[in-house]
Amino acid sequence: MKNPVPLLPALCLSLSFIGWGGEAGTAPVTPLAPNGITLQLSTSTLTVPEGSSASAAVTLARTGNTGSVSFSVTGLPAGATISYLNPDAASSGQITVMATTAAVGTYALTLQAIDGTNSASSSFSLVVNAAAQAPATYAWRSSGPLISAIPNATHPIVSVKDPTAVYFNNQWNVYATTADTSGNWNMVYLNFPDWSQASAAQPYYMDATPGLSGYHCAPELFYFTPQNKWYLIYKSGPPQYSTADDPTQPQTWTPPQSFFASQPSIVKNWLDFWAICDSANCYLFFTDDGGDFYRSQTTTADFPNGFSTPQIIMQATTGGDLFEASRTYSLKGSTQYLTIVEAMGGPYGHRYFRAFLAGSLDGEWTPATGANSFAAPFLGGDNVTFATGVTPWTDDFSHGEIIRTGYDETLQIDPNNLQFLYQGDNPAANAPSYSQIPWQLGLATATISHAVLAVSAGGVLNSGSYTAQGVAPGSIVSIFGTNLAASTATASANPLPTALSDVTSVTFNNIPAGLFFVSQNQINAQLPFDVLPSDQGGTVNVVVSRSSGESPAQNVTVTPASPGIFTTTANGLGQAFAYDNSTGALAAPAGAAIGPFATTPLSLASGHALIIACTGLGVVTPSIDNYVAASDGIFRNTLLQPTVLIGGVPAQPIYSVLSPQFASEYQIGVTPAANTPTGNAVSLQIQIGGVTTSKQVTIAVAP
Repeated sequence: MKNPVPLLPALCLSLSFIGWGGEAGTAPVTPLAPNGITLQLSTSTLTVPEGSSASAAVTLARTGNTGSVSFSVTGLPAGATISYLNPDAASSGQITVMATTAAVGTYALTLQAIDGTNSASSSFSLVVNAAAQAPATYAWRSSGPLISAIPNATHPIVSVKDPTAVYFNNQWNVYATTADTSGNWNMVYLNFPDWSQASAAQPYYMDATPGLSGYHCAPELFYFTPQNKWYLIYKSGPPQYSTADDPTQPQTWTPPQSFFASQPSIVKNWLDFWAICDSANCYLFFTDDGGDFYRSQTTTADFPNGFSTPQIIMQATTGGDLFEASRTYSLKGSTQYLTIVEAMGGPYGHRYFRAFLAGSLDGEWTPATGANSFAAPFLGGDNVTFATGVTPWTDDFSHGEIIRTGYDETLQIDPNNLQFLYQGDNPAANAPSYSQIPWQLGLATATISHAVLAVSAGGVLNSGSYTAQGVAPGSIVSIFGTNLAASTATASANPLPTALSDVTSVTFNNIPAGLFFVSQNQINAQLPFDVLPSDQGGTVNVVVSRSSGESPAQNVTVTPASPGIFTTTANGLGQAFAYDNSTGALAAPAGAAIGPFATTPLSLASGHALIIACTGLGVVTPSIDNYVAASDGIFRNTLLQPTVLIGGVPAQPIYSVLSPQFASEYQIGVTPAANTPTGNAVSLQIQIGGVTTSKQVTIAVAP
C-alpha cells in the first residue's frame, strides 16, 4: 500500500502577519567583560495581539571569543513561540514572538545569548493583548450640528465641510473647508476644549496665512514623528502640503509645496488626498469621483518627497460606488487597516460611507462585512439615528474624519470606540449649486455589535462530502458559524492540538476535539472516536470555547458511518483524491493541472489498485486514541465494510483502513471491475452504513 496523497483540511487558509509591536524603551544591557559578550534589545516591552506576532531587534557586542552565538528564552507562556533571526551574527539579530494561543496578560521574559564561552542576558516584558475584531455591525447616534458657517464682513461663508480633527494641547483642533457665496473655496481653523463648546469656537480663516489664499481645501492634519513636524495636506487642484511646529498657530504654516511635479497620466482626476505611514513607508491615497481608488508611496525616510507613480488599487463599475473622501486608518490592537470611501446611493443619490479592510497598507482591500452598501453602510442614513431631543437634520453623511486615538502619522483609531466627525446638509436647503449647500459638521458615536459566537444550526458537516447526512465518530468535520475564532490558524503536526488561535476548545459531549484549522466562520476538527458507543448513533452537542466566551450548545446528529470523499476542489464535488497505487498518479485526465500532482487516468488493463482518500467511515479495530495518526504500523480496519462504485459498477475490495499519516483520514483500496465505464469524469461513490456519497465526485478511467 502506497502512502496517500497529502491532504489539507477543506477550505484552509493560513495567514501570518509580522508586525513591530515594541514600545518605547530599551532593555538593560549586561556590562561587557574584557573577554565577553553584551546583549541589548530594541525594546523593554514587546506587545503582541492574540494570534499575531511582534519582533524586536537584538544587538550583540563581543570581545575576545568569536564562536557562534545561540539564543534561548525563559518565561515564555504556554501558547507562545519564539524564533530567532541570524542568531550567529556577531553584531545583530532579531527575535519574533508569536502569541498563537497564549492567554492575555503580561509575562517577564529573559533572553540569553551564549557563544560557547561567555553568556549575557536581557530581560523584557511580553504583553499579550486581546485581538481586535472588526465590528460586524455598526449603528450610530448623531449629535445635532456642532460647527456651522460663521461669516464676517470679508468672508461671506455659507458652509463648513471636509473636517480633519486631532486632540492636542488639551483641545480639539479642527481644520476644514469653507465655501462662500461666490463659490470660492478655502480653509478654516477652530479649536475648543470640548465638543459641547464647538459651536462657540471663533474661526481663523486660512487665507490670512501667507501663501494659503485662493483654492485650498479638504485638509488632513497629523504629526510626522520622524521629523518632529506637523503636516497639513490639502487639495489645491494637485495634492500639496504645508508644515508647522505647532498646529494651534495656523498663521505659521509654510507656503504650499507639491508632492508631484505634474499630474500623472494614469490619474483621470484627483482629489481628497490622505497620507498615512507605517514603520517603513508613507502612502498617499486618493479618489477621482469616477470609481477609482489610487495609491502612491515613498519611504518614511524620504517623505514628503519621492512618491511613486500612483496606481489604481480598487475600481467600481459605477463611479458613485467609490466616489471621494477616502480615509485610511490603522486599527488599535490589530494588524489590520481600515479604509472608508464616500459613495452615493438610493433613489436620490444620498451620501454614505463604505468600509474596506487590508492586512497592510500596500495590500489588497476587501469589503468589510456589514459595512459596504447603501442598505448596510459603515455610516449612512440606514444606520444613523439622532440623539434624544435632536431633530433629524441631514439625509447625507458625507466627507469627514474618524476621531483618532492620537495624532501621529500612523493614524490609529480604536475599532471598539468610534466617533465620526462628518458633514451633513439640510435636505430642505434647495441650494442652486454644490458650493452653496449649507454643509455643517456633526459628531456620530458608534454602537458596535460584534458577531455572536455561535455554531450554525445544522452547521457540522463531513469535511469530505459537505452534506447534511450526519457525521461519524473519528471523522474530519467542518463546523460553520459566526465569530468562531479571532484569527486563522492551522495545525502543523500530529497529534492534533485541542486549542488553536484563541479557540481554547471544541467539545462534543464535553470531549475535546482535535483541531485541524480555525477561522472566523469555520473550524475543521476531528469528531472524537469515543463520542458515542461504536455501534450506536444519536445526538450530541458541540460547544466552541474561546478566551472571550463560549457558544451555546448546538445539536449534532452522529451516525455509525457518514462517508465523504476528499476532492481537489475542497468542496465535495468534482475530481477525487484517488490515485493509482502502483504509479502514485491521481486518477485524473492526463495533463490536468492539479497542484504538484501527476495526473493519469486509471488503466483498467493494468490491473492496478485505486486508493481513495476519504473520511467518515466510523470506528476501527484495533481502536486508536483521538488526535493521532495510525503511524505505528498496525493496520486499523473499519468495523463497517464499504462498497465502492465506479461508474455505478462495484469494485473488488482490498482494504478499508485508517491512513498511517493523517489523523482521521481513511483509505479504501479497490480493484476496478473489467466492465467499469471509461472517461474523464466517471462517478466514484462509497456506500457504507446505509449512506451513499454523491455521483458528482469523479475520477478518470482509461481502458
